[in-house]
Amino acid sequence: MSALRAATLEGSWRLVEQRAGSGRANLASPEAPLRLEFYLSGHALAGRIWTAEARPRTFPWPSFLTDRDSLPIQIDRLMIAPGGDVARAVYRVKGAGGDEPSLQVEEEYRVAEGGGALVGTVKVITLERGSPHGSYLLHRRFEREP
Repeated sequence: MSALRAATLEGSWRLVEQRAGSGRANLASPEAPLRLEFYLSGHALAGRIWTAEARPRTFPWPSFLTDRDSLPIQIDRLMIAPGGDVARAVYRVKGAGGDEPSLQVEEEYRVAEGGGALVGTVKVITLERGSPHGSYLLHRRFEREP
């Protein structure tokens, strides 16, 4: 049973590497690493995300975190399933006024390295009047926590 669990999303993950675009610099914070957890909630798989700070606050996954809080989002697509090895989310981040979405975010993670890592990308697209107007891509690698 533990081998099956190791090859799935279920469990706790700690961000150990984050690179922007084709850059080589690791942007992940060793002082307050991002944490991601997938867990069974009834018959469905759910996720939560937080940073390891003095007084951590958890947010549902997907969420768009800032230094202080999580911004309101509208989920367009979400794919996570019990026993699965892939998590995908496409969502829009509401603008400052809360009217028009200002960002579209596409996150995708896949279990790798025999279940010991979760690798993926976060693509952030800037929207102007609902149309794409530039983007950036983050490459992330999480390690499974015991």
